[in-house]
Amino acid sequence: MLNSLAKPTPWHRPALIMAGLAWLARAVIALYGPDYWSPRTPLDYAAVVGTSVALVLMAVGLWGFYQHHSAPPSRAQTVWRIGVAVVCISALTVSISNFIEDALGVKALGGVWVIGILALPAGLLIAGISAFWVKDFSRWVGIFFLVCAVGLLFTEWNGLFGLGLALLALAVLKGTRS
Repeated sequence: MLNSLAKPTPWHRPALIMAGLAWLARAVIALYGPDYWSPRTPLDYAAVVGTSVALVLMAVGLWGFYQHHSAPPSRAQTVWRIGVAVVCISALTVSISNFIEDALGVKALGGVWVIGILALPAGLLIAGISAFWVKDFSRWVGIFFLVCAVGLLFTEWNGLFGLGLALLALAVLKGTRS
């Protein structure tokens, strides 16, 4: 059962750490101006693959964060759960469509990528804002989810750097107050 009373081992922490490091690596790659949309060089492909890997790790880490940080049922908790589910599903969708479209050159998945990339920050915003109203959550949960959303909206090196740092912070954050 999701969010049962028995707390699982916090496996989300290593996933969030790897996701944070992957986004930080992707931020460094962005400093060199790779041609992300039409990759030809190893740096270009590193940008595409790095983004896909970071998205998968982020989805796994945030799902684990969701599993590990339960709170008493409430409307805010339900909205937070929906936001996290949207984030995880859209991150996986964007990751796969990104890799197939840009790394393999199958342009037919562009529409799937667009829908996913619009849903991803929306889910982060929903989860971030609703986290402020979840009674047992630290305010930092909402702040870090919102920083992740802003980081995805500004996909240059500075946004990706902020996204990576926010995921690293979520990895060490004790999400519930107790």
